[in-house]
Amino acid sequence: MYVRLFSLLLTCALALNSVDAAPRMRPVGVQEAPSASQSFNQNDEKSWFAYRPREIRDDQLQAEYDRWKTRHLALCGDGSADVRKEASEAVSEGTGYGLLLAVSMGDRATFDRLLAGFQRRKNSSGMMSWRFALCGAALSQGAATDADLDIAMALVMADHKWGGYRGEAEGLISSIKRYAVTQCNGFLVLRPGDHWGACLDANDQRLNPSYFAPAYYREFSRYMPQNADFWLALAYDSYRLLNRYQQNLGGLLPDWAYVDGGMVGSYGYEACRVPWRIAMDFAWHGQAEAQMVLQKMHDYVAARGGPEAATDQKNSCFVGGLALTATAVNQDTTDSWYRLWLRGIPEAQDPMVGDNPYYQGTLRVLYMLLAGSALKP
Repeated sequence: MYVRLFSLLLTCALALNSVDAAPRMRPVGVQEAPSASQSFNQNDEKSWFAYRPREIRDDQLQAEYDRWKTRHLALCGDGSADVRKEASEAVSEGTGYGLLLAVSMGDRATFDRLLAGFQRRKNSSGMMSWRFALCGAALSQGAATDADLDIAMALVMADHKWGGYRGEAEGLISSIKRYAVTQCNGFLVLRPGDHWGACLDANDQRLNPSYFAPAYYREFSRYMPQNADFWLALAYDSYRLLNRYQQNLGGLLPDWAYVDGGMVGSYGYEACRVPWRIAMDFAWHGQAEAQMVLQKMHDYVAARGGPEAATDQKNSCFVGGLALTATAVNQDTTDSWYRLWLRGIPEAQDPMVGDNPYYQGTLRVLYMLLAGSALKP
């Protein structure tokens, strides 16, 4: 109880101290200059706190999702499905992303096929083996925690939307709590895997900031209220760490880091997902801590001329992620950066260029769904 009270008081204090920087909070349906294209949210009972690009249309999101399925979804002979990373391999990360996409788009058939793929690759921790042959057996028994978090959140969303997924959702959330979270030097931290990382690992104590998912933790606290204090404490400590890393990297986040503030690498192909994860917490819950992280990243990008100019990597992982930081700042910048993002990605035949690869192409659709408020709990 005391952790939840302290977290609430901190949130209020942060909000009061950042009145000038924080955007006006708006429930769905009363945003400035609403567009008829935003029908995903017309009957949504939850508030939506982020700015949304006016140009996003439902048919655009559907076309992006359909193209993603054609390029990256592999249907297996046993009735399951995998998200293709390479010609003959897949990873749990792709399954998590695919489940989020399918439930957001109301595609239950694809959701259930991907879920069957998860179920057949559960390891001894009850989490998903992170690497496996496409439509085949596990090639590594260890789990990658970001994937399991995405799978768990997708299951919660599916249970809210369709019903019938509570047992699977609660089981995975409990496994993450047991095997992938630990105490380190006064912080409750997320381990990168079920059997490695953080201070429990004498050989490799790294953390991955792009795995931190405070928006999910708040939803887990509501879905399993008996563990609410645990998940809210993890969200609180995640922001303590993110703020520490941002101070050391000029507003951006590193690919890997340590509890003491040490960092490994810079803003690369891991960290480029941080804006998406934090923008979810702002959009879903209006958290002041999320707004502050995004504001610092936005200021870094704005000082360099916008999301396309701020990075040498011309794909949605980078340009799209940086563009999402504007959704916590103001409407005009949100609109402008959305256009710069989608028009700045090169169209090419080369499968390794722009958003053609699995990773960049999948994040593109996830980022667009969040920007268009179609990815919601």
